[in-house]
Amino acid sequence: MAEVVRYINTASVGGDGTTNATSGAQAAYSGGRAWELAERTNLVTDGDTHHVFVTGGNDALNIEITGANWTVDSTHYITFEVSDSHGGIRPTSTYRIDINDGFDFALTVSVPYTRIIGLAASNISVDGGTFLVDANNIQLINCLSYDGGTNGFTIAGNGDSCFLIDCVSYGATDDGFENQGQPVALYNCVSINSGVYGFYTGSFDTSNLKNCYAGGSGIADYFNDGTQNITTCGSEDGTAGATIPLNTDNFTNVTAGSEDVHIPDTGSDLYDAGTDLSADGTFPFDYDWEDDTRVQWDIGADEFISVGGLSIPVAMRHYRNLRVA
Repeated sequence: MAEVVRYINTASVGGDGTTNATSGAQAAYSGGRAWELAERTNLVTDGDTHHVFVTGGNDALNIEITGANWTVDSTHYITFEVSDSHGGIRPTSTYRIDINDGFDFALTVSVPYTRIIGLAASNISVDGGTFLVDANNIQLINCLSYDGGTNGFTIAGNGDSCFLIDCVSYGATDDGFENQGQPVALYNCVSINSGVYGFYTGSFDTSNLKNCYAGGSGIADYFNDGTQNITTCGSEDGTAGATIPLNTDNFTNVTAGSEDVHIPDTGSDLYDAGTDLSADGTFPFDYDWEDDTRVQWDIGADEFISVGGLSIPVAMRHYRNLRVA
């Protein structure tokens, strides 16, 4: 089995995506849509996995990775990895999908087993969305939604579980995370300043939330019309887990429009308040949204690392390439 490696770089004039160069026949694809149109294939019969590394600035067109265009299985899958970290704040110079489109999501993923790593995205249209997960066994890791016109993350479809790990929603007009279709594992995720709910679970749906936090929601931080299994989570309004204030004792910045949910110091109520998921039976991991190794297991996407402590850049686990945090 081979790994097909491709590149997207928004500074590129466009090429066949086989290098990260910005000009020439082998230049990177200039955007995600060009990559998907050119590379869609049957990975099972090809006997391959497909890994695309992404860098640059704003990708001004939405991306759809759809099941009609790709054939995959658990060993032949797509990995879409952003090389430049968004740093936990609204990005202005690193790769992101930042659109105003009332008919689409910034990113739609309906190909099972796809991994999306480190992507920041926004769709400010009141009729659009930011992230849509619409197939089983999809993984969103270290992703950031900001200023979504509807939901930050929408989980739809039916099937086996999907997984959202160390993901954050800032300022969604409706819900930060809305599960309306399938079992989902939400681990160390954060919703801040959503207009309606932080974490919403619809009828007949199941959300397994561990080490999550929601605050600043317009109606309620957690809303359950199905099944919400809560493990060491927190909320500002007390709707799930421990009641933890949304303030700068607990997060670096909670002001709408400039949120930053890094944990400021060991005095935060989030510090050392989570459950160790390194041997979790569903999705074991031991990193935070900047790939720092989790030691004391804080609530939320960030793991506070003391100066002089174990702030050691670590290998991205499993399928992920080595990257310095």
